[in-house]
Amino acid sequence: MYIEPGDFLKKGKKHPKNTQAQKELRALGYDLGTGGPNEDGVDGEFGSKTKKAVEKFQKANGLKEDGKIGPQTGAMLNEKYCTWLEGELAKERKKNQQDGDKQDGDKQDGDKQDGDQQDGDQQDGDQQDGDQQDGDQQDGDQQDGDKQDGDKQDGDQQGGAPPRDADSALTDEQLKQLRANAEKWKKDPALCKRNSDACKAAIEWVVKNGRFAPPGKDKTFAKAMDAGGGKSIAAALRLAKLFGILAQESSFGTNLGKPDKYQGPFQLGEAVVKDFNKHNKGQNIKWPDDIDEVKDTATAAKVAAWYLAFILQQLTFKDNGKFKDPDEANKFALAAYNGGLGTINKARKAAKDKGKDPNKWSDVKGFLPGISGDAKAKEIADYVGRIREYERLAKILRCV
Repeated sequence: MYIEPGDFLKKGKKHPKNTQAQKELRALGYDLGTGGPNEDGVDGEFGSKTKKAVEKFQKANGLKEDGKIGPQTGAMLNEKYCTWLEGELAKERKKNQQDGDKQDGDKQDGDKQDGDQQDGDQQDGDQQDGDQQDGDQQDGDQQDGDKQDGDKQDGDQQGGAPPRDADSALTDEQLKQLRANAEKWKKDPALCKRNSDACKAAIEWVVKNGRFAPPGKDKTFAKAMDAGGGKSIAAALRLAKLFGILAQESSFGTNLGKPDKYQGPFQLGEAVVKDFNKHNKGQNIKWPDDIDEVKDTATAAKVAAWYLAFILQQLTFKDNGKFKDPDEANKFALAAYNGGLGTINKARKAAKDKGKDPNKWSDVKGFLPGISGDAKAKEIADYVGRIREYERLAKILRCV
């Protein structure tokens, strides 16, 4: 979890984000000494060496050299760390790409998917206009001759994949990296089966057995998702979204990070687990012991799926009007998963007060900087964009 505007770190002060700050400083090349379990200076203690590293960072970036991490230094540190991280991911992607490598019989860079031609065979023996799009002909439809990352968008979606959001802030390089990540994970059949089984079972459990607010009233999933007028936002809770969160929060369960106030494959906090137990009779999941390891993926997925549904229900409670569009509800639920319900509802209210649609993400996200600060607002928007893209990839790569 990144440093947020409300965090204030300084020498001698105990703070759960000390470790994250040290991790970011260390990644950017600042010397923190040899303390900590990995002897790299990352020990969660804001001591003299950390203070000196902060001062050097501030000097290098034109900030006041006071050795403290407030809103400005925290935002700059997050920004520099994210840039570094993107560079490292790009290096990893380049390293992992091997010429001639095939994925489940599909040829990368030729991207034959979902009924594409394999081994020179024509699907249904049908060839239209003698024209094949990169070896791939889907519904005989060629869109402007363009291909982006091997995916055909808007009207040529494979496997029912949703279109890429027009207002996504993700760069082409980020989109390529997300695809490379997804393709790498798919190469591990055991990993995919474990995560697929866990997420599918979680969604099924929530739909069938999940109970929602108020506690003790036995409100079912169907009732909780009722948007009035015969409409429902139940479709906003989907398997591909749960896959996307798993991919974003822990690299599809391959990198759980260090213990913090958010733990496990879905980075769940203690309050969420307590809420889950409170609303669902007979459930006694212990945080962090029951959700913090790879072996706990199934349990963690159940809690995460329920929490997403809980967010969807809560988003309809405020005075901003009920959601009618499950796809918009999907975006807001992801934003709240990262930024918190309170922050998102404040942004919705601000949008409504300015005559904007409080239930349209493209209208609301622009009000986040005034509530959460620029750095956190960007993190929330990127989070929504990344998971929405992972959702698409889960469909395109036939993970769900």
